[in-house]
Amino acid sequence: MAKWEQEGSAPETLNEAVPKLRAANPGEGHRGRLRERFLQNGLDGFLDYEVVELLLTLATPRKDCKQQAKAAVNHFGSLKAVLAADKDELQKVKGLGPANILGILLMRAVAKKHLESEAVLASLQEAVSSSEDLYNLLNFQFENKKNECFFIVYLDVRNRILDMETPFEGSLNASHVYTRELIDKALKTGASAVLLAHNHPSGDTKPSKNDIQLTYTLFTAFRSVEIHLLEHLIIGKQGEYYSFADHGYLERFAREYDASRKKFT
Repeated sequence: MAKWEQEGSAPETLNEAVPKLRAANPGEGHRGRLRERFLQNGLDGFLDYEVVELLLTLATPRKDCKQQAKAAVNHFGSLKAVLAADKDELQKVKGLGPANILGILLMRAVAKKHLESEAVLASLQEAVSSSEDLYNLLNFQFENKKNECFFIVYLDVRNRILDMETPFEGSLNASHVYTRELIDKALKTGASAVLLAHNHPSGDTKPSKNDIQLTYTLFTAFRSVEIHLLEHLIIGKQGEYYSFADHGYLERFAREYDASRKKFT
């Protein structure tokens, strides 16, 4: 059978072509070594920028990503800060754009999904008994949220989680919260108590007048059907939150509610 040949020089063999391809793409060998190190030993021994570099290579074909990775770590100060940055912040780093940050965003989304399921499973076995417990349960739910999100947790008589949900997002005030629907869900769930949380995207955890009014409205509504509102958290920047229970608001609301009931008995 005749071989197909084009006019001109004879075609290169594979052994001849591979060195030229490697020379044209000098970063490919380094990328391969990074991947091999990870497959053999995980992230043991990796520097912060090497972890970022490995993530960048997932969406960057054949191009060396070392300098961009180093720039990202230098810009944010640590691997943790790089992984916590949103897409707009990441793209402020020279060399990072919507395409090559895919690996970083994907890794964070997968990790968040995993942590959510692990946190729920763990919490179903243990009581949520303090503002710190509630913060540790929910803080990742509010990561990089640009809008206010309202979260509610339904508890049994031992403060174990029956269910939790985000009923709505957007600016919160008493008129936007469908109190009747929340009460109906609590009754159907068989909840003895509820916990509330919402975020302030600005990072300022100081409660607004609307926050206080909303908490009072929900407190009295749940109390009227013998369900206890045990906490309302405002979650701000990483590690910061405001507790209505710790600041005495819920005790005050209880006194006011009991006093108003006595007037009509």
